[in-house]
Amino acid sequence: MAKEKKILIFSPFKNDNNLYPHCAVFFKELANFANIDFQFFSERGLVLERISKIIKQEPLKKFSYQRLIDVKNEYKYLLEKYKNTDYDIVIAIDSVPYIIASMIFKTSKIILWSHDFRSYDESVSKNILYKLSNRYTRHYLLKNKSLIIQDDAREEVLLKSINVKKDCVKTMYMPVSLKEVNAFKEYNPNDKPMLMQIGGISDYRSYSDLLIKHYNENSELYDLTIHGYISDEIKILLQNISNKPVVSDGFYNPLETHNIVINSNIGFIAYVPTDLNFQNIRFASGQLVEFLRTGKPLIIMGKTNLNQFIEENKVGVSINSIDELNVAIKQITSNYNEYSRNCIQMFEKYYNIEKYINEFKLNFIDN
Repeated sequence: MAKEKKILIFSPFKNDNNLYPHCAVFFKELANFANIDFQFFSERGLVLERISKIIKQEPLKKFSYQRLIDVKNEYKYLLEKYKNTDYDIVIAIDSVPYIIASMIFKTSKIILWSHDFRSYDESVSKNILYKLSNRYTRHYLLKNKSLIIQDDAREEVLLKSINVKKDCVKTMYMPVSLKEVNAFKEYNPNDKPMLMQIGGISDYRSYSDLLIKHYNENSELYDLTIHGYISDEIKILLQNISNKPVVSDGFYNPLETHNIVINSNIGFIAYVPTDLNFQNIRFASGQLVEFLRTGKPLIIMGKTNLNQFIEENKVGVSINSIDELNVAIKQITSNYNEYSRNCIQMFEKYYNIEKYINEFKLNFIDN
């Protein structure tokens, strides 16, 4: 009998109840055929971005460099911790943990699992620390050659951002994906539909202000629930409207989000496409997967590659502005069952994590 592989998850996300659901499910499934350890590393890159701005403005102030010193000390601690420990595979999430893992584990297969990154079209990518991060990511990716990313569109942007040719790496495409759930709920077309928005509830990222204002003026046509992290601006807005949506902002185990989503009829997903990261979102949206696996048709707003995708698969309606929302709701409710069935089918085709677990095993465990 073959010996189980030892895998280390090197992650900027803590292994707790706030861990992204698709990560938690993936790690749990991996444990069925490998020995899994988990190492938290505190820096993903966002703090380095802020430091880079401070250094540019105040280069002589010692406190500007404190976070860099902390990262260096954390690296030295981990280097000592793992000096006599070997792993067959190290899965490092995002660039900074990937660089650190590659510096520590010299004999392991190191895989970059890319969730998020600064793309070449963002001005912040020109910061000195991001340039340095990209240089080292490129160096180690050319050496290690193993990449997991959501799809080919995001792969193209990532590789262009770090100046790596596609044929230099072995890539596995793994969308944000989850396990199927038995959470289908019938909708009576005579009932007022319940819209739901989940995730980050904000104006700067998800047009939540436009949705809430629209509901305030049209609450006789549909009900609205918002669930997730609510920004301060949205909290102020909620205090100043007469027709308030149902607000679910307390802590809820992310792995149980489907138990909230099941109470809706239609999902509302909106992204403010500020960069290529948010434009190429069709295989990188946890919100999308939660609605699809519970059979909830979708209304999509914001110019991303998700708009055409959901209409091609007949799981929802794309709108260009909030003024089109009422028409979109009517279009969905008039043919709700077909939209709902298509959602389940689309989930099984693209977002069921079972198929990607098997693919990972084939690509990285069995050979």
